[in-house]
Amino acid sequence: MTSTGLESKNSVIADVVDSVVSGGVNNGVMKVFNVAFAALFLVLSSLIYLTGPNLYLVAIMVINAFLFSTIQYIVAEYYKAKNSGKDGDKKEKNESAEKKSEQDKPKKVRKRI
Repeated sequence: MTSTGLESKNSVIADVVDSVVSGGVNNGVMKVFNVAFAALFLVLSSLIYLTGPNLYLVAIMVINAFLFSTIQYIVAEYYKAKNSGKDGDKKEKNESAEKKSEQDKPKKVRKRI
């Protein structure tokens, strides 16, 4: 094994440990998650092939597919919200600065004749 392969393996493990300690989801956790679900799909598919289409195995496969897709969707939405939150903070700061500058301007007073 090359040193780059060892470094990437260590970085995935470090990412998972870091995610446990600090919270949140990072790329290492998603890699482990995808590999685990791929292994589960492979095992269930091979069991369905070897034993025949058993109702329970098919049901577990469907539940597994829904769970996988739901978690992928939630993580994608989490990243979208996280990224838009950073952009939203900048926009809010700009808007609040514009409002302050408008409030600082003296109001025009009309003289009555």
